Amino acid sequence: MKTPLTSITGFSEVLKEHLFQNEDDAAHFGSLIYKEAKRLLALIDDILHLGRIEARAVTEKEWEAVNLAELIKDVVTFLEPVLQDKKVAVRCTLEDVVLDADSGLMREMLINLVDNAVKYNLPGGHVYIGLVRREADAVLSVRDTGIGIPEEDQERVFERFYRVDTSRTRSGKISGTGLGLAIVKHIVHLHKGAIRLHSVEGRGT
Repeated sequence: MKTPLTSITGFSEVLKEHLFQNEDDAAHFGSLIYKEAKRLLALIDDILHLGRIEARAVTEKEWEAVNLAELIKDVVTFLEPVLQDKKVAVRCTLEDVVLDADSGLMREMLINLVDNAVKYNLPGGHVYIGLVRREADAVLSVRDTGIGIPEEDQERVFERFYRVDTSRTRSGKISGTGLGLAIVKHIVHLHKGAIRLHSVEGRGT
């Protein structure tokens, strides 16, 4: 939280002390303050949400039957504007899997996974989502054709606030709070599941 607060304080001081040269500069600094404030708000929201998930004792009595294939389709539709903006296509191979789960948390998990696969992809890339039933388990895979994750970072991607260096991307900057995959991990564990990652730098994750 220190970084956005430092930026907000610095830009506010420029406005307070009238250190800008013209009204366009003032508007620019105001826009930067707004952007950093939104970033800080998103970070606080994610911290509070992760805390609620960690403290939550979800019992199977609270779960409901969730059609995971249909939920995946809904999430892909929800993220369509992001997919179009990044020019990334999604390919789904889904078995009809129904499981007992917290539908809201399942949706959040899927949004985080697919959104990550899009953000760290390349223009014109693909995201492949697979879903199969293996005995009593549902096996979900989300694969992208993006920049991949360096081997030295792979063990830490599920840690709070850990973000892989994005200087290798074309834009150099990818928005996020560094909590998305930590939230995913906790949702998976709440449902007595396991999550793992495989990535090859330059080929995808």
